[in-house]
Amino acid sequence: MTAQVIFYIAALVVATYAAERAPPVVPLKATDVYVLTHPQPSYYRNAEQQNCTLPPVDLTFVIDESSSIGVANFNIVRSFLISLVQSMIIGPVLDRGQVAMVKFSSTATLAFRLNTYSTNDQVYTAINATSYSGGNTDIAAGMNLATTQVYNPSYGDRPTIENVMLVLTDGQDTSDVVGAWKAAAAKNISVYVVGVGSDVDNSQLLKIAGNVSAHVFNVANFTGLQLILKEICHEINTPTPPPPPGQCQHGGTMYCQCPFGFTGRYCETAINSCNITNVFSHNGDVTVPLCGPHGTCHYDPNSGSYCVCDPGWTGPVCDQPIPGDVHISNRCGFYYGNTQPNPNCTIGDRCVPDNLDCALERPGCTYPSLGWCLPEETAKTMFVSYHRRRSF
Repeated sequence: MTAQVIFYIAALVVATYAAERAPPVVPLKATDVYVLTHPQPSYYRNAEQQNCTLPPVDLTFVIDESSSIGVANFNIVRSFLISLVQSMIIGPVLDRGQVAMVKFSSTATLAFRLNTYSTNDQVYTAINATSYSGGNTDIAAGMNLATTQVYNPSYGDRPTIENVMLVLTDGQDTSDVVGAWKAAAAKNISVYVVGVGSDVDNSQLLKIAGNVSAHVFNVANFTGLQLILKEICHEINTPTPPPPPGQCQHGGTMYCQCPFGFTGRYCETAINSCNITNVFSHNGDVTVPLCGPHGTCHYDPNSGSYCVCDPGWTGPVCDQPIPGDVHISNRCGFYYGNTQPNPNCTIGDRCVPDNLDCALERPGCTYPSLGWCLPEETAKTMFVSYHRRRSF
């Protein structure tokens, strides 16, 4: 038996104990496709967000930090606020904007005032450094603190520049938001509000915004905040149009609660979600299209965005394998020379390392090596093909 044949057989034996990622140029049957299980995205990055530039405004973020938010979602909120500030040029002169920040839970806390920072980078750093505390919800407390402790010439408020307050919450309370809005309106502060999730009270959101429905934005979850960046920016830039004719009388205001994927005063604008990319950190930033690796995103101006899934996949974003068509795989740790079944893999699967060289104990490998649990026959096929390519 030649040395090459012995090495070939050894490769087959090692092949039964490995695990992860698509091998280089190895043809697999449809039933052998395996799923890359990404961590949940930490934030979204909108390719179109810079198409809108905010005018010089004195902008205050009034941000919910109650216990229902949680640390992970508060981090997403930070990214959202930074993205919005990126559409501004920060500075104390009249042709530039200023930013302040207030947090609220059981009570309200001033994070920084309008005249605290004078450059974009300083504001980004301050937002990232803002702590999260938890607690109950008092929306009016946050609004009132912004009105009294931010919009004051002593703290950087400029009389000739538009005042804008952006409130963000994922809940509801019984605080006097109508009184808080009236106090803000008395200082010519335009109030906008973002409600996140299903626990918000849309009637309260409308009161926060002074019954101006165009100033109310809803998103289904925190990762959807980046979807409305452009809409918020355009709304701040655009005077509120007159209310549409409808059933309201005696000064009542009619407003539309938009379904996911649509925005605008009358929900007339379909959001092009194909411009959204999942971004997360896992050994470096990784980007994944909205429809993932198993679908293609299409945009229709009338009906919005939708995914066309590859064979074997289904679901709104093509992330659900069709049973029998796709092999679901687990991650595993590959140990060179281990002859015991891998504890991460089910019976019939073997661990295949991401770096196939590690199954041949080549230099540069560390153990355990991260891998995929794959069917034994698939693993054998992969290693045979790989060994052949390495041999010629």
